[in-house]
Amino acid sequence: MQLWKNTALTSVAALLGLFLLPLAVAREPAEVPEYTELPRTEQTAPVQPAVKAVYDADRTLRVLDGETVREMTLADYLVGVTAAEMPASFAEEALKAQAVAARTYTLYKLTAGSNHGDTADICTDSTCCQAYIAMEQARANWGAQADAYEKKVRDAVTSTDGEAILYGGIPILAVFHSSSA
Repeated sequence: MQLWKNTALTSVAALLGLFLLPLAVAREPAEVPEYTELPRTEQTAPVQPAVKAVYDADRTLRVLDGETVREMTLADYLVGVTAAEMPASFAEEALKAQAVAARTYTLYKLTAGSNHGDTADICTDSTCCQAYIAMEQARANWGAQADAYEKKVRDAVTSTDGEAILYGGIPILAVFHSSSA
């Protein structure tokens, strides 16, 4: 019984020390500058360029699909990746975020060098690069919703054309998985 009491007292003392020690060593914060509200400016509509630049359709990739290397545009590749990596039934903004992450990852692989040497720029194997599904297979999987889902996925890729996540002007390693927050 005495051993139990000693263990309990030691545990309580350790917990109190763990939670109370930071309070004992905390200091008053340095003087915080006063918040100054920035002057409000009149809201104007953003200026839209006369012609939107197209980036994804202008770049050709060599994609290793099984044993075959296929040439396709970055736009077509991203449609297949977005369709494979996320259900087309998801919200439009989620599909756009997926398209940007997939584009960023692809650009990173092109910048950093591919795992496939001179054979291909990227592959369709999700354990190596990103999941990819050919549009014919995706449409077969989608059934009656095929037209709507294909348009939704293509719109997500097209509306984010050229958007990527960069750090210091270089694409980040935008890894993602089904349980990402």
